[in-house]
Amino acid sequence: FPSHDMAANPIFPATPRVGIAFVTTANVVTARGNITGTTGLVSLLAGVASGTKVDKIRIKATETTAAGTVCIWLNNGTTSYLIAEALVTAITASNTVASFETVLSFADLILPSTSYTLYASTTIDQDFVITAWGGDF
Repeated sequence: FPSHDMAANPIFPATPRVGIAFVTTANVVTARGNITGTTGLVSLLAGVASGTKVDKIRIKATETTAAGTVCIWLNNGTTSYLIAEALVTAITASNTVASFETVLSFADLILPSTSYTLYASTTIDQDFVITAWGGDF
């Protein structure tokens, strides 16, 4: 077979990574178009020079929720692009009812270098803890 620039053996993330963001009132963004910069967004996970794989993102409300959306953005150092959304359902959290929670899973989300960072926002005034899990190559 002809020679290619691909690795002969697959590579896997070697160092586990966790990123945490607390999305609040200050992070309400209703637009879904590209954003120059990161105004209104909160940093979730930055890539490293060798690349960072993101396997899943967990979104957990810290209060009663109304119907809305949590947005996940990929910033390349200049522009933020909407890459995923999670629909938030209305739940009245209490001592006997758990607050809203969902997990977004990714098979192929890789931050290729240090100039790439994941950000998060919400479309209405609600508070969330958002956690990203993955690993660095």
